[in-house]
Amino acid sequence: MNKYIFIYLLIHMFIPKTGLAQELVVKISDLKNLEQTTHKVKGISFYEGRPLSGRVSEMPGQSYSVVSPIEIHQAQYLINSGIQVEKGTPFAVIKGPEVHHYIEQFQQAKLIYEQSKSLYENQQALFKKGLLNQDIWLQTVQLYSKSKLDYEEYQHFFDNIEPSSINADSLIILAPIDGYLLYQHQERTMAGDLLTKIIPHDALRISASFALNNRVTPTALRFETCEIAIATNFNTDSRFFSTLWTEPLPDHCVAHYGQQLNVQPIYNQPLFSIPKNAVFDMDGQYYVLVKSEEFYEAVEVELLSSSSTHYTVSTTRNLGDFEILTSSVSAVQGIMMGIGD
Repeated sequence: MNKYIFIYLLIHMFIPKTGLAQELVVKISDLKNLEQTTHKVKGISFYEGRPLSGRVSEMPGQSYSVVSPIEIHQAQYLINSGIQVEKGTPFAVIKGPEVHHYIEQFQQAKLIYEQSKSLYENQQALFKKGLLNQDIWLQTVQLYSKSKLDYEEYQHFFDNIEPSSINADSLIILAPIDGYLLYQHQERTMAGDLLTKIIPHDALRISASFALNNRVTPTALRFETCEIAIATNFNTDSRFFSTLWTEPLPDHCVAHYGQQLNVQPIYNQPLFSIPKNAVFDMDGQYYVLVKSEEFYEAVEVELLSSSSTHYTVSTTRNLGDFEILTSSVSAVQGIMMGIGD
């Protein structure tokens, strides 16, 4: 271990830490006879990060749920889960005595609504002419409003029912939108249980967990020959990770819902390639020594990846075309911290 670093570690073991001992600069004139080889930094506009674990799924809140309004003893699915369907495609048949009763309730609600609507329209004309008592008119309005709400509650479900099946003891359910059909087989379905959800094509994306301590965020994710731009970055309940979501999967990208993928994060932000021997560690952070006319200044960098000789780094400073020190780095670090000369 370099003697300056060894002394620095001993000091930090026995002296309480109160911040960095000195400003992170050192005069070039103070380096005396130290070898000072420098390297001109070049920026890179494109970088592939370490692979991430990705999953094909839907953006939260964008799937369409079909919920059972009643208890169902038998549900027969006509299409396999995960298949893409068009709006109006029959995908399930539900059967049982509760279905028969629900059909009767729907027909009764429809009849009451139609009758109350007719009464409402007739009495509205009389009320406008002053030929109807206000209390009777108010009762008519209340009856019509309640019957309309009751009927619409049934109608929302029956809008996606094959009309020819309404007069039988079973109901054929139709897909309410275009998308991917997803369901789980259940022995018994209770009122309020999910029958299926349908994911629109433009909701199918790739998600991947990403460490919050990274200074830069990928601009795209790549798998096989597909590169898809990042649409948004959701913070999760985790203190350490957020979730990246891509734009919708293009048609030429072949992937299935729930599929696990190894994805390559793509960075298009300004990054820099620097020699490994230019980097030093101080208080758990990485730095390089940037040369100016009279000083070397320690500039913090984040290591993103490495090759045999270089690191790819990000930093808040534009290091492009600046000279950084690549020799005597540990010695300069010791002098900067006031433990060498």
